[in-house]
Amino acid sequence: MQLLKVNMQISKLKHKTYQASKVFVIFNEEQSQRACLKAMCVGTIPAMLDRTDQIDPKFLFKGNLLAIREAPEPSSVMYENLDVGTAELLKQQVISWLVLGCGLVVTFFTIDAAFKNGFPVVGAILISFWNSVLPSVNKVLVASFETHHELEDMEKSFIQKTVTARGFTSSLILYFVGLSHSPQVLSGYYIGTIQAVLLADALTTPLARAMDVGGFFKRRILAPIAGTDDRAKALNTGTDYLLAERYTDLAKTVLMSMFFSAIFPVGFYYSAFACFCSFWADKYCILRVFRQKPPTGDKLVLLRFSMVTFSLVHGEL
Repeated sequence: MQLLKVNMQISKLKHKTYQASKVFVIFNEEQSQRACLKAMCVGTIPAMLDRTDQIDPKFLFKGNLLAIREAPEPSSVMYENLDVGTAELLKQQVISWLVLGCGLVVTFFTIDAAFKNGFPVVGAILISFWNSVLPSVNKVLVASFETHHELEDMEKSFIQKTVTARGFTSSLILYFVGLSHSPQVLSGYYIGTIQAVLLADALTTPLARAMDVGGFFKRRILAPIAGTDDRAKALNTGTDYLLAERYTDLAKTVLMSMFFSAIFPVGFYYSAFACFCSFWADKYCILRVFRQKPPTGDKLVLLRFSMVTFSLVHGEL
């Protein structure tokens, strides 16, 4: 009965006239696709302003400049969210950033209070605590509250918020604490705190990821006692992960080593060691632990390059 009702709704909707806003073009060869993008891709702003002088007139569509961009992978399109408009997406992003901002304010005051009251060890513990809590909050915001049209957009939103949170927690808070306690900036304890945070980032995070305690419990304990075969297969699937989360782990370490390079230049070696550990841990997890993800484009790679460039410029300054 429900299927019949849905079919009737579809038959009514297919006779209506719809205004096309996006058109997907399929090419037989990748070379043709690259040639089209090279000749007709001019950027979003020139297309919005209809700057017809940007390309050869023969590539105009009825005298109009089209906004051409490479289409996402079909498996990364979140079709159930395509009806959400730009205004709603923008409102959700503003609310998410406000929630993150409130979390950063709470983080700053708790860590600063620990240092002011003479409990630096508690302050270091709080830094590690908030570094693990804030990404989890961001993951809930991105996956449950925000709406995205593509999987890459969701990961891009996550990497922007998490890099901001971790950079603030690992670098800026220690800097502000140092300004409030200027005699301690060059002290052995202050530099030791920076060293401890970098070393913890290099070892604990990759080790915890490779151990995969939650996934091991599901596969080895819950799956054998599952009541049905479908339930057992669901428990034996690999651990879900976000590619953006892998980028944020390294970006935080590199940014922190750049930030404190003047007083702790050995931090560059810690960053190199963190990259080494992360590479082998992620390689093992991709082959043995993580579930297979759908193909994605190059949005996160381009965003990562911009973050590395920012870190390098910041280190020079």
